[in-house]
Amino acid sequence: MVANKVVMEQDAQRLQQAQEHNVGKYIINGIQSREFRIFISGALSGATSKTFTAPIETVRTRLIVGVGPQSITGSIREIIHKFGWIGLWRGNGINALRSAPLQAIELSVYECVKKRIYSAHKRWAIEGPPQVNVLGQAVAFPVLYASPSMVAGAVAGVVSTVSCYPLEVLKDRFTVHTGAYRSIWHAFGKIVHEEGMGAMYRGLLPTLIGLVPYSAAYYFVYDSITREYRQYTKRRQLDSVETLFIGAFVWCRVL
Repeated sequence: MVANKVVMEQDAQRLQQAQEHNVGKYIINGIQSREFRIFISGALSGATSKTFTAPIETVRTRLIVGVGPQSITGSIREIIHKFGWIGLWRGNGINALRSAPLQAIELSVYECVKKRIYSAHKRWAIEGPPQVNVLGQAVAFPVLYASPSMVAGAVAGVVSTVSCYPLEVLKDRFTVHTGAYRSIWHAFGKIVHEEGMGAMYRGLLPTLIGLVPYSAAYYFVYDSITREYRQYTKRRQLDSVETLFIGAFVWCRVL
């Protein structure tokens, strides 16, 4: 009996060690995966870019909602006069907090959806596209003509925006209503208490209406230019400077 108990305990220990090893291996593989690198890169790029462009975003938000002088130089002078130079970065904490997950989710969803669509295209090219029933007739759905980068871009834009939209609302409130909130949690609690949870998603629909075509066009043009440039230079990967200039060029063209 004692011997059997010892054997059972040893087997249980070996099983636990094997499970812990598998979990650790799974975590390491996940961290080393391309998807995880894309997620982290998106988060870092989002937070960094918003920190650099925070003064522009602050002035833009004030001009849109009609706070203070309605000129760029006048708005900048008023902010510096009241709050000093640091006032141009007011609300940047919540802005970076919003942009980091926004970009991380957007890039991750884009890569995931695009990969799935490319795989589906290969399968449909062999088996034929899916069919829909129209008035009792099977009609081939023309999904093979849909651009993977365009569809993936639209989906990524919607998913990331819906996920992080409350942070966008908080960022705008911090920028416009100076001194009204002590912290992010205070702002969130006050808005929900006074206006309801729906206030955190106010304006989401018109935002998505404008975002879907922009996001689809941006990723389609970016993917097309990047692919042509790689073919022209006969390189599989582009460096950071080339990627930056292509992204900026596409942003200006699509905007």
